[in-house]
Amino acid sequence: MSSWSRVGLKLKPCMMRHARTVFSLALIGLVFLGAGCVLQPTPKSSDEIKAATDAFLLKQNCDLVLKQTVLGLDGAVVDLLGGQNDDRHINVPDWKPGSRAALVWVTSVKVETQASVDARAAYDAKYKDAPIGTTIPTKPEQSFEYKAHTGTIETNSLASAHSILLPVLWPDGLVGEKKDNSLIWISSAQYDELIAKRKTVLDLGLFDNSIANAYGISDTVHNLINSLKQDATTVKDKEELLSVVADQNFGTFTLMINGKQETVQTIEAHNWFGRYSILSNRNNPLILEASLSPATKGSWNIFSKQKFLDAFAGYKVSEVKIY
Repeated sequence: MSSWSRVGLKLKPCMMRHARTVFSLALIGLVFLGAGCVLQPTPKSSDEIKAATDAFLLKQNCDLVLKQTVLGLDGAVVDLLGGQNDDRHINVPDWKPGSRAALVWVTSVKVETQASVDARAAYDAKYKDAPIGTTIPTKPEQSFEYKAHTGTIETNSLASAHSILLPVLWPDGLVGEKKDNSLIWISSAQYDELIAKRKTVLDLGLFDNSIANAYGISDTVHNLINSLKQDATTVKDKEELLSVVADQNFGTFTLMINGKQETVQTIEAHNWFGRYSILSNRNNPLILEASLSPATKGSWNIFSKQKFLDAFAGYKVSEVKIY
């Protein structure tokens, strides 16, 4: 008899029920905390973290993997909430620190098949107004397929840009250069300002109507942003509105680099629009994680899976391969 069986024989029925309840709650907690199947990394010394940070330099044709996150968690949590739990794979065919970068990306999106849509529509049309007593069969289950999305985007503004473009907004196809935009890095100028003053300007493009509409900014927040923009009559006013502030202390971030789990040093910064973990390396100030604030999309009502997902969605870099 196993040790678990021997223990079970000594428990009273009510105690066993209580134990099962506690176990179930603990299991649910592990899912939402992301601790159920991920081993905690071995603690690194400050010297090891600094060395890994300084060595984290990209090269041409390196690869990055980005994951969608909710509250900084990915995997089962995103899937549970109905998000796109699919990796975004990025190749970097051109890279010059503090100058330029070109990205080729691919991801897949889960969509309902047309046959599934048609079958459910036909079912609804046939049985929606069925009289009492009609035998109604089970509604057809949804079926899905994955459609690949890919694109190419580049920047020559890694030195001085003050705008970034979140991956969720990257359009399909050949985009070409995004002027005055550093994509998923902060620029050298922003990095220097954060290090020296703990403050810089970071524009998510939310004043751009096309970007705001693509990202699903709510009318309420959109109107608020436009109002603030109109009130920002001087350059200084607008910079205050877009300013991002760094925490007093450095943070850390763990990811896979060339198949090895590494912990690197980060600048932790935030503003009204979101929070960002930025690699503390001037030659590669990669935004390792970004989480937008619920206020950005007006997602105050989070009592549904989709609302919760929309409110706290973001991304993080999970893996890098440097050849």
